[in-house]
Order: sequence, then C-alpha cells, then structure tokens
Amino acid sequence: MRFYHVFVAILFLFPYHFSFAAGVSSLETKKPTSVQTQPVVSPKPVNINQAPEEDLMRITGMTKSKAKSIIAYRNKQGQFATLDDLSKVKGFKRVKPDKLQAMVQQMTLKS
Repeated sequence: MRFYHVFVAILFLFPYHFSFAAGVSSLETKKPTSVQTQPVVSPKPVNINQAPEEDLMRITGMTKSKAKSIIAYRNKQGQFATLDDLSKVKGFKRVKPDKLQAMVQQMTLKS
C-alpha cells in the first residue's frame, strides 16, 4: 500500500519528467486550438470620392459609422484632395496609425 502512495505522488509531482523521458515533449503533442484567418481585403482599391456605403464597407477595418462619416464629409466638404484628409473625418482621429495605414492602402481617390 505504501508503494502505491509513493507511486501516485511521483506521478502527480513529476508528470513532465515522464513525458521528457519518453522523448516526447508536451509542447510537441499540443495542437493549435484556433485557426488564424486573414481579414478579407478589397481586391481593388475603393474610390472614397465616389463609393457608396456598401463599397466603403469592403475596406478592412471600416465600420458602418465611419463609412457614413466619409459620405457626410464628402457631401459637405466636397471630394477628398488627399488620403490624409481622412484625419478630418469624424471617427478617424482615434484610429491607430497602423490600422489607418492598412485602411488607406485599400483606398484611392481616382476611378
């Protein structure tokens, strides 16, 4: 009976020792639990001076409120002269620079 208790204690206290002794790392046997997916990127740049809300929504990171803000700015101020003008649009002032850059890469000012 005493041997049983010692054996159980060893199993619970040193579980990784036995997996390494067998030549199998516990890290090698684990499988990924989630699949990394890439965001869907618009295949063709979206013209922010002419695009309707639905087309603006194809831009990765674009929300419905940001798309509406672009259209409202465009209707009030006229066409965007540069993509830097996005910083004047409501909702874009707080966007992190790396996320904004990723969005701008999917935009154009020409047809």
